[in-house]
Amino acid sequence: MANPHAPAGRRPRSHPQARRPGRPGGPIPPLDPEVTLGGYLAKHERAPAFGGSDGQAYSVAIWVDEEPDERGRFGASLLFVRWSPEGDHPVGHAESEPLAWGRTPAEAEERVKALSLYDVKAALDAAIAARPGEW
Repeated sequence: MANPHAPAGRRPRSHPQARRPGRPGGPIPPLDPEVTLGGYLAKHERAPAFGGSDGQAYSVAIWVDEEPDERGRFGASLLFVRWSPEGDHPVGHAESEPLAWGRTPAEAEERVKALSLYDVKAALDAAIAARPGEW
């Protein structure tokens, strides 16, 4: 296919990345820290806020089990605080299922902090959908 942006009379060049063969199964590059839950918390020193699928405002906190499960792992979940329409007080909450595990509470917390903010938003919408009944 001809490149419409190539200079006249010259062979079109492809982008250097396009010439490299893919490496299936290679390592996934790390996310930019700012798009992870932990990176956001470190940079802004406050909880990120999201608009839920129900149109309400939520902030997020990390919850780590106080005791390990039967396999000796600590689970880390997200706690989503729903705010009043005025934004001045909480009116409820939703919780995710455990999203990360670790041999210690600190390890579980670090692993959940590695989630992208897109994954956190998806967990919020799943938690809202799983809530029974009205607030």
